[in-house]
Amino acid sequence: MSLQRCLMPDFSCIYVEKGIRHHFRTVEILKHFPGAEVIEINAYEDIFNRSRQSYLLQQKSRALILAEHRGQLVYQGSPVCQSFDQNYFYYTSSIMNCLYDCSYCWLKGLYQSAAVVIFVNLEDTFHEVEKMLEEHPVYLCVSYDTDLLGMESICHYVSAWCEFACMHDNLSIEIRSKGGVLPACLSVCERTILAVTVSPERACRDYEPGAPSLEKRIALLQEGMKRGMPVRLCFDPVLVYPGWQKENEALLQRLNEEIDFSQVRDVSLGTFRLSASYMKKMRKEDPSSVILQYPYVCTDGFYHLEDEKEKETEETMLAMISQYINKEKVFLWRSL
Repeated sequence: MSLQRCLMPDFSCIYVEKGIRHHFRTVEILKHFPGAEVIEINAYEDIFNRSRQSYLLQQKSRALILAEHRGQLVYQGSPVCQSFDQNYFYYTSSIMNCLYDCSYCWLKGLYQSAAVVIFVNLEDTFHEVEKMLEEHPVYLCVSYDTDLLGMESICHYVSAWCEFACMHDNLSIEIRSKGGVLPACLSVCERTILAVTVSPERACRDYEPGAPSLEKRIALLQEGMKRGMPVRLCFDPVLVYPGWQKENEALLQRLNEEIDFSQVRDVSLGTFRLSASYMKKMRKEDPSSVILQYPYVCTDGFYHLEDEKEKETEETMLAMISQYINKEKVFLWRSL
């Protein structure tokens, strides 16, 4: 049994929009859950955007929603995310919500519901991207609102996006993940970037429940390199807690023992930051969270470490990372 299938919720309740009930992807996805109650709905928003829902309670028994992605399908990249010096930085959401339960995850502040939404009309997004490619190159984050690799066993979107990217010379995609199993048959090229978020073992255990272990994340890095994928290391967010420096130093030492840093394309480095509106909602729902209740400061509508602490944290991490890889390959979410 694959790692993804082991982590997959039962999805005993599946909502399906009537308009895509017989779409080929809907039919294939439903085959994975033969015992599920299937409820037809008019629009996913009727379930997903209902008011007065509890994200934390719904995480204990998630619903799955199969829907059509309507309206705008590709968006400008967020200013709090690294663009990696790309002039045409965008993201798209083939799936909304993540299977994991990271205590700091911004999706808990963004969405009303913990239900997972899969948009089955992926070809419509491909078509929108192709129209953009007629005007200019595109750098596209495809796992922005989910861990796409974690859902691969039921919808195969990583495979589809990689195949699509390899067919278009001016398209680069980033697949960001905290671990999973790469499909046996996967199209790869220099523009299909595997970005793996790595955290010290304590952070994985205490602040990223449900996500793959550090061991599994390293295994994914190793497999990506073996397949010839450009690999990105993501230390993002770097969480500040007692002993974080020593734990990240140990993390880098372990990575150096298990992967070839010369094969690392680049590194993403960033400290905690979160929209003020998301923080308000998340603190209310989870008042015991050590990470959320930290005394951050709010600037221009988002919370972050106090400036001096933020600079100190990033400089410390940059110095440690630079022992293993040229610091010119390290991208920060904003300049020191």
